[in-house]
Amino acid sequence: MPRTSGFLFCLGAFVVAAMPLWPQTAVPARSFEVASIREHPGPLRVMKGLTISGTLVRFDGYTALMLVQEAYGMKPYEVTYAGQPLTSFYDIMARASGDVPLSNAEMRQMLQTLLAERFRLKVHHESRELDVYVLAVARIGSKLKESPGDGECHSLIGPVNPADRNYRYSYTHCPLSRLVESLSLDRPVVDGTGLTGYYDIAFAATPEFRLRNSSEPGDASVFDVLQSGQGLRLEPRKAPIDVLVIDHVEQPVEN
Repeated sequence: MPRTSGFLFCLGAFVVAAMPLWPQTAVPARSFEVASIREHPGPLRVMKGLTISGTLVRFDGYTALMLVQEAYGMKPYEVTYAGQPLTSFYDIMARASGDVPLSNAEMRQMLQTLLAERFRLKVHHESRELDVYVLAVARIGSKLKESPGDGECHSLIGPVNPADRNYRYSYTHCPLSRLVESLSLDRPVVDGTGLTGYYDIAFAATPEFRLRNSSEPGDASVFDVLQSGQGLRLEPRKAPIDVLVIDHVEQPVEN
């Protein structure tokens, strides 16, 4: 091998190793250019109304607690107060910097900053023993069908049609963690099945918030549907859950 080849190889290795030492240009995080926060005058016509249109975002009828849940993507039982809660409802109109439409992830990060600056929010995470539902394989055995091949997980949850009380739950090539995350019940759901595959799952069930208020012919609880159709059951137990604790929050700073 010619001597020059070894020299060029060493020189190339030096250049590659030195590259991380060069200054890197950081991409600035987006923020709300302007945000108007007003206490809802009442009567409360809309509760937890969220609208994102391009760079504009609007929150209608949110308490401070609801805003924290929205900002951190957590369910009601995952957020708690260390002190006295703020009970007022607020309406917020905000515009993001730039002209690129907002994503949900960006909106949440920007809302966290807004809460820290305008509501003086301070929070911390801790593990607490809570009542949960553990998703387990029923005695009849799992009826889940493994999804063939590769691909991304796709899920769809919503009303079968506007007049129907039932929601359609559809999962294509998804792990059971996606099912667990999407079940909206009165307590956290933990996967205890031990099943690690990817599955195609489809069923229809009546949301629990509707069953708590009233029942009608044709209603189907997700507890019954999962057991009879999928061979899974939801067992009430206790387990350590990550909880977000609101240490401090104030009435928002004036606009």
